[in-house]
Amino acid sequence: MHASAPARVLMVSGEYPPRLGGVGAYTARLCAALAPELAEVAVLTAGPHPGGPPEAGADNPRRVARAVPTWGVRAFPWVARAARAWGADLLHLQYQAGAYQLSATLPLLPLWLRLRLPALRLGVTFHDLRPPYLFPKAGPLRPAALRLLARACHGVVCTEAADLRALGPAPHCRHIPLASNLDCQPPPGFAPRAWRAARGLPPDAPLIGFFGFVNSSKGLDTLLQALAALPDARLALIGGEVGASDPTDLLETRRIRALEQQLDLAGRVWRSGPLPPTDVSAALLACDVLALPFLDGASGRRGTLLAALTHGRAVITTRGPADALLTDGADALLVQPANAPALAAALRAVLADGALRTRLEAGARRLAARFTWPAIARAHADWYRELLAGPRS
Repeated sequence: MHASAPARVLMVSGEYPPRLGGVGAYTARLCAALAPELAEVAVLTAGPHPGGPPEAGADNPRRVARAVPTWGVRAFPWVARAARAWGADLLHLQYQAGAYQLSATLPLLPLWLRLRLPALRLGVTFHDLRPPYLFPKAGPLRPAALRLLARACHGVVCTEAADLRALGPAPHCRHIPLASNLDCQPPPGFAPRAWRAARGLPPDAPLIGFFGFVNSSKGLDTLLQALAALPDARLALIGGEVGASDPTDLLETRRIRALEQQLDLAGRVWRSGPLPPTDVSAALLACDVLALPFLDGASGRRGTLLAALTHGRAVITTRGPADALLTDGADALLVQPANAPALAAALRAVLADGALRTRLEAGARRLAARFTWPAIARAHADWYRELLAGPRS
């Protein structure tokens, strides 16, 4: 590649739209933000169409090849063929174990590629540090697989700064934060009261929103218990309940529905189901407050939290790591995880205090302005140039 030419990048993601999942949505937004003068990008993902290169066309403007039948060792030749067909200078792996069916062998892909395609530069983005599945009682070998993946690549990006420290030394490390995968773009003529009435929700009753898959880490059981203490409020569960990457979502959905019956919340919980982006945006804007009681605490890797901030919503979430991005009382209210009485008290305060709600909404918008896709795209382009400037051995 000429020094002044944009990088030619093959983006590898275990999931990609229309398949539901945060990593796929992030990858699509990143590819869209990487203008041709920053990088020329093709995508390789799972799908039923093995064979051809990721070429653009009228029905495939982003050069997406849905060509990988499985993410075990058998995927490695597919990846190498796609890299050759695209003429890639650099392969960028978007890694989250769940997006690759917890494959134990996928972390070996960079080592294999360094032997097969020694001129190809390799980068990886860790969306979290959940380790792959190896075998029962694998113990410390599971996180060791992530460290091996990091060290086998020429460069590492983490979406959370704490993850860089946890991985330990690795070449060309960067912290590049996430931005919201969902823009604040409701349908034309959107009006909150009319939106509620059209869906059988009382226009004037307090409406609490929850956005995201029904995952065991989301603390939705805590939210249902808090809702039971707020008899006038309704709860809107926004978006699809089950994602493509985590089979436990379905079990958690069943557990939450059973808890809803136990708490006698019939008629107080509205479910949207999967929605197009503009309708998700409208649903978020129609709520008085958004509750995201993550069991592991709020962090910058939570796309649902970033979407809530981007929409300027009053947010109640849970205390996260010491370097969490939120300031309690300024851009969100923070409560302890798994504490239903504290969550109910915070919800009651925001719903009763219009000035507090307005202050949190303004703080959310200010914070969201720090995380934009153009800035993320420029940071990636700089990282690509850094990787390509290194030796090719």
